[in-house]
Amino acid sequence: MLARNGETDWWGKVEPYIRERLGRSEGETFLTELSPIPSRTHADKRRKEWFRKNEPLFEDKLEKRQKELRSMLKDRAVRGDAPLVICYGNGHRDRFAEFFGIEWKPVCEDIERSTDSRFLLLPFLGCGQMKSVVMDKLLEHRLLYTEDET
Repeated sequence: MLARNGETDWWGKVEPYIRERLGRSEGETFLTELSPIPSRTHADKRRKEWFRKNEPLFEDKLEKRQKELRSMLKDRAVRGDAPLVICYGNGHRDRFAEFFGIEWKPVCEDIERSTDSRFLLLPFLGCGQMKSVVMDKLLEHRLLYTEDET
């Protein structure tokens, strides 16, 4: 968001932005996960199985949450306020495509964009996988904007 908003020294301001502004209700970003159940990896199902066993309405609640997320994005698009959605974790490419009903097209190494240009697929944002070269590519290709903003 810093680079998208024209900040030239964005790399040096990332940590304060994350701590103070990312995902805040009054801010410019909305931060969520496809699954609200924490796990170290997508393959780790222990906590999800615990919820299935101990929360009788777990599947219904999860499905409702997913429908509400898709509905929220659709409503914004209908209002002409379609957000740029950044999906992270290239290993979840197919899950994101199915969840959002989109198709991916490669832009360059490590970056894909949906055919409607509203979704970006990037490497995982932590553990050193999101390199500055990826950010440089996002800026070079003007991918931090939807087509109607360019």
